[in-house]
Amino acid sequence: REVTRDELSRIFRAFSQLQNQTSADLFRMCVYTGQRVGNVREMRYSQIDFDEGVWFIPSTKQGKPHKAVLPTAALELLERRDGSEDIVFPGRIPNTTISLGGYKKAWERVKDLAEVEGITVHDLRSVHATQNLEAGIVEKIQQQLGHASPEMTQRYLRPGAGAQRLMMDAALTIIAGVGDA
Repeated sequence: REVTRDELSRIFRAFSQLQNQTSADLFRMCVYTGQRVGNVREMRYSQIDFDEGVWFIPSTKQGKPHKAVLPTAALELLERRDGSEDIVFPGRIPNTTISLGGYKKAWERVKDLAEVEGITVHDLRSVHATQNLEAGIVEKIQQQLGHASPEMTQRYLRPGAGAQRLMMDAALTIIAGVGDA
C-alpha cells in the first residue's frame, strides 16, 4: 500500500525510539537502498566498495548478482555502525545475521510507535521507488531495484500528486515545448 509522507515521518521517528538500533538501521537501509530486506539482512562490509559507493549483492531473488548504488545516507549509516565483524546487521549469536523473528518483532514495534497499520517491511522498497520518482529520478529506479522488467518496477511506484505533476509538466515541456506556461 502507499505510505504517506506523514506515515513515513512517524516511521522514521519510531526507528529512533527502538531499543535495538540494529533493527532500526536495517529498516533505514531498506528505505535508503530499495533492496529486499533479505538481501539487506545478509549485507557484508566485504561487499561494499566505499570508494565507488556501491554494494555488490552476490545473489538476488532472480538468482543473479546485483550492483546497488548506495546513497550518501546509506554510506553514512555503514560508517557509523560498529563494523567489528563483516556482517553489517549482526544477530545476537556471534557470526550470524539479525534473525527473521528479531527484525519482525522490531517492525511490529515500529508500527505501534508510529501508529500505522497495514505496512510491511517490503513496502519500504516501494517507499524508495516512489521517493526517487518524486525526485524525478525515473530512469534508474528499475536498475537500482534490480528488477528484470519495467513492469515489475511499476508495481513499486506509487506516485503522489507532486510526482504526477512533475511527470505531466515534463511531458508537456518535451511534447509541446510549453516551458513554464
